[in-house]
Amino acid sequence: MGGRREAPEAQLSLGGFEKKLASERLFFGVFPDVAAQVAIATETDALRVEHSLQGRPIEASRLHVTLHHLGDHPEVRGDIVEAAVAAAGRVSLAPFDVTLASACSFGGARRQHPCVLLCQGEYATLHALWRELGTQLMAVGMGRHVKRDFTPHVTLLYDTQVLAPQAIEPIRWTVRDFALVHSLLGRGEHRILGTWNLR
Repeated sequence: MGGRREAPEAQLSLGGFEKKLASERLFFGVFPDVAAQVAIATETDALRVEHSLQGRPIEASRLHVTLHHLGDHPEVRGDIVEAAVAAAGRVSLAPFDVTLASACSFGGARRQHPCVLLCQGEYATLHALWRELGTQLMAVGMGRHVKRDFTPHVTLLYDTQVLAPQAIEPIRWTVRDFALVHSLLGRGEHRILGTWNLR
């Protein structure tokens, strides 16, 4: 009778069972070589000046084409990493060329729009890598992370403005490998967990 009741806030706190925020991202990606990184950075600067974009450019070493996104997690999932490594080890494709030929923004309801460089229309080999890696991910039970469509692009920055599609001076490089990446969300850092050479 008359026992002290906890405040609603205290009742809701279950000591260690609160939902943790996702801070660790895992993905497979293809990274441009150094010459292409420099060319992309130069193009980014030109677009910022021409269109008065205020977004901060992504560091050259972090520029990439995402192949498959493996989720955002409160901590690095060892089971996902293990399965991803197994899938990547089964991929067998020869090196191929990639060309970035246009710039635009991805729209939608978001406030900050990704400003990107799109791969040229003839990117069958890049799609082949995406499909083969996706097939191997499904084979190791990671099918939930494989999307049905793929728009290969390199994100340059995020901005409130929407950049209309426009051609750029083509930027080319030869894809010789792909990587499994641990991205530390909000901390601007990529950690390479594994790299697989195309052969």
